[in-house]
Amino acid sequence: PESGKQWYQRRVRGLFSFCLSRKMRRLLALFTVLVAVDATCQDIRRGYVCRKDCCSDEEEASLLDAATGRFHEKTTEDILDKLNHGHPEQFFFDLFYPDTPRYAVPPNVEAAAKKGSFSSEVMDFELTRKMGSNSFTSDLCKRTNVISDFIRATELKMGKSHAIYQAFVIADEIKKEILDFPLSDQCFEHVLFNGLFNTYSCNACGTEGVFPRMRTCTNLCENIVNGCYYVLTRVFAHDHNLFKESLVNLLKERAREERALLRNEISLYVTDQDIADGVACTGLPEYEVEYRLERLLAVPKLGRDYTLSRPFRMLLRSPEVLVPEFVPIQPNALNFCRHKGHLDGNTHCFNGHSLGSYPEEISPLTSAGQEKNRFKSFGGNAEHYAKLTIILDRMEQITNEMRYQGSV
Repeated sequence: PESGKQWYQRRVRGLFSFCLSRKMRRLLALFTVLVAVDATCQDIRRGYVCRKDCCSDEEEASLLDAATGRFHEKTTEDILDKLNHGHPEQFFFDLFYPDTPRYAVPPNVEAAAKKGSFSSEVMDFELTRKMGSNSFTSDLCKRTNVISDFIRATELKMGKSHAIYQAFVIADEIKKEILDFPLSDQCFEHVLFNGLFNTYSCNACGTEGVFPRMRTCTNLCENIVNGCYYVLTRVFAHDHNLFKESLVNLLKERAREERALLRNEISLYVTDQDIADGVACTGLPEYEVEYRLERLLAVPKLGRDYTLSRPFRMLLRSPEVLVPEFVPIQPNALNFCRHKGHLDGNTHCFNGHSLGSYPEEISPLTSAGQEKNRFKSFGGNAEHYAKLTIILDRMEQITNEMRYQGSV
């Protein structure tokens, strides 16, 4: 009879032979595939990397819809915030009537000044608010030396103020076009498949069922955002730098004037001849004419800058830094990538294909630079392009006006 040891050895040999059979090898292969699919394709959590063949068409469409809705909203948050503040309206009063309540400015005067028409009604209001009397608004008084000099200086200052105001008006129009500009489907595909919202990408694969947290490489993130708004860069980039430089120069000039007023470096005096001319044109006594003329030429007191709004004070202090924020031509890719956590560098990150490094540089925000951006896409239609062209023409006109005002 067979011993227990012999029986055990025979059973082991039989089991080993069965494992080597073709049928068992097929069963083992099928089991391995099932385990692998379960490890890499099941229970994939949002924010992790998955394989392309693990994403169904329905799931991919759902993720694309989510990216479509969120991307435009998130990239334009800062622009919408600045647009809601109504800076051009605020800056108009900072530029023209910083020490006068808004309700005290007549609507017809405000409308004329916004159009750049410094008519007699605008100058009459300026004389009246400065002197506290309308006795000096006659044509005879306006021909006197002191008042005619004041009117010429005021017209020059208002011309510069109007150019600055118009620059911020056109900047808000560009912001509105950025908000309304429809992006292309190709843009949203770049956003989804490169994980700009930390959603898992259907282009990469985890390792042995482990799906590391995905962070899009910094330069990749910025190139994708800039590429989505390629059309806006293409339209405005060429003239935008000159526009910004002209505005910065005018704001610097205004800041120097404000500092001179604060330090009482501007001194104007009333002469006996000025008083005599005022008496002749108004019929008022000498002491009242002298008082009114001194009010007209009075240097504002120290601390007058606090009558300016806080955003305008900041602009005067650092125009080179803040002007680009107030007059953008597309969303700030750096801000978006920072808020989404993609600014930790270009290594150990998702590069569009796998977890690794991204060697490409950020394409410059110029027409030529974005032309080489491989993530550029064409959004909008003929109607949007026509609007952009009209705005571009106005921006060029305002740039020319600012350059002229900066030279006089």
